[in-house]
Amino acid sequence: MHVHIRARSICPKTRSGSERVTHRFLDSLRARHRSEKTIRYKHQLIVRFRAWLFIEGRALSLASVDEQIARDYRRFLDAHFAATTWNPILAAVAQFFRWALQHDVVLLDPFEHVRPTPMQRTLPPYLTQTEVRALLEACDVETQLRDRAVLEVLYSSALRIGELIRLDLSDIDFGGRTLFIRQGKGKKDRVVPIGRLAAKLTRIYVMTKRVAAPSDARSLFVDDMGNRMTIHGITRYVLAPAIRGAGIKKHVTPHVLRHSCAIHLLENGAGVREVQQLLGHTKITTTQKYTNVIPIELKKVHAASHPAEHRATPASVTPMRARGSKWDTLRRIDE
Repeated sequence: MHVHIRARSICPKTRSGSERVTHRFLDSLRARHRSEKTIRYKHQLIVRFRAWLFIEGRALSLASVDEQIARDYRRFLDAHFAATTWNPILAAVAQFFRWALQHDVVLLDPFEHVRPTPMQRTLPPYLTQTEVRALLEACDVETQLRDRAVLEVLYSSALRIGELIRLDLSDIDFGGRTLFIRQGKGKKDRVVPIGRLAAKLTRIYVMTKRVAAPSDARSLFVDDMGNRMTIHGITRYVLAPAIRGAGIKKHVTPHVLRHSCAIHLLENGAGVREVQQLLGHTKITTTQKYTNVIPIELKKVHAASHPAEHRATPASVTPMRARGSKWDTLRRIDE
C-alpha cells in the first residue's frame, strides 16, 4: 500500500518560518555543491514530513518536534513503504534536523537516536568483460559510428551519463587522449583518460559524421537532428538496441558501464586510489565497494580456468570422512 501526501495542498501558509528554515538548509546544500536534482528531492521529502505533522496534528513548529514524534514518523514510513524506499526519506529528514541543531534552529535533534533500518550491502550491477565486448561490438562501426563511439567513451572513461552528454568539442584532447569533465558530481572538474579505440572512433565521428545544429555547435555528441544528445535518447536509442543485439538479459543502464569499467580495472590490477580518481569519488570507501566483486569473479575464473579444476579425482583417493574420524569412533562407543 502506498500513501501519497500532497504537501503543497496540505501545509498551511502560516508556516512561513518553517519554510524559511527549510530554504536556508537547501542553500547550505548549494554551498556544498549539491546538484539541483538532489536539492529538489530533499526539499520534497522535508515538505512531506511537515505535511505529515500537520495531518497528524502533532508539532506546530520544527522546534517542538521531539524524539517520540520522530519514532512515530519512522513507524509510519515502515508501515507504508518498503525499507529501500523509506530509508532515504528518513535519512533526508534526519540530515535536516542535524543541520538545524548545528545552526541553533532547534534545541535538540529528535532523530539522533532514530536510525534507518540497516540494509544488506549489495554488489553494484555490472557486466563481465565478455559481455561488455559483445555489447560494444553489437554496434557496427560502419553504420552506427556515433553509437559505438558513445558507448566506447562511456565505458573506457567510466563516465556518468550526465557527464557524457555535457561534453563539448573543446573538452576532448585527441592527441593526449584525455577528457575534461566539467562540473561532475559535487560540481567538481576532473581530467580522465580516454581509451585508444574510443578516442579514434570519436575523432572519426567528429570529422566525418557529426552535423550539429547552430544552437548546439559546441556539443561533442549530437542526435540525428543536430541537437545535444539526451540521457533518454542514449538510453533508449543507443544502449537498448546494443543490449538486444548482444543478447544480454541483465538490466543494463548507462551507469552499469561505469560500474563495469571500475570492476574490470581492479580485476586487471589497477589500484583502488587510481580508480577513485578516475570515477571522481570524494571518499575512497565509495570506490572500495567494487573490490567486493573481485573475489566472486576470481572464483569463477579459477573454476573455469585452473587446470586442477578439470582433473578427475584418482580412484585410489578415498574421501577423509569415509574412513571415519575419532569423533565417529566416540559416537559409536556412546551408541
